[in-house]
Amino acid sequence: MLRLSLVSSSALVFGGLVVVVGGCAERVPSELRPGFDALVLESNFCGTELPAIELLVRNIGDDPVQLESATFQPVADHEADVDHFSAPELDETKLLAEEEAFVRFTYSTPGGIGQKVNLVITSNADVNPTLSIPTETVEFLPADPADVDRVCNGGEGEGEGE
Repeated sequence: MLRLSLVSSSALVFGGLVVVVGGCAERVPSELRPGFDALVLESNFCGTELPAIELLVRNIGDDPVQLESATFQPVADHEADVDHFSAPELDETKLLAEEEAFVRFTYSTPGGIGQKVNLVITSNADVNPTLSIPTETVEFLPADPADVDRVCNGGEGEGEGE
């Protein structure tokens, strides 16, 4: 007759031999984490649209996470700034354990004026179901207004083209 005795939650005694059995790890609740706590982006004085930005978000929990939306929300005294950011796009909407998604958007900074918004990502995650990521551009103005043509249009500045 074989006799099995429970020694602990992770070991069995089998005919005098202790057999270690892998225990179940505790489940980690679904949690959405961004790649950055805040974004500070380059400004462009000429106001042209900059290349797309990609922000990584990851599900660090065991259960799937459904990404519901990504939007830009205004910041006090910067309500119009959301108009300078394209609607963010999610490349994935369902993230299994340890999977990642990218949020993509473009922006412009007309006249080099700094912009401030919050990138808000909502999901059904157990932890951090709503992420609010402060996003701003750094103001950039040429030191000399005469440099505007050279900076924006490739015009010749003082001492060039001789």
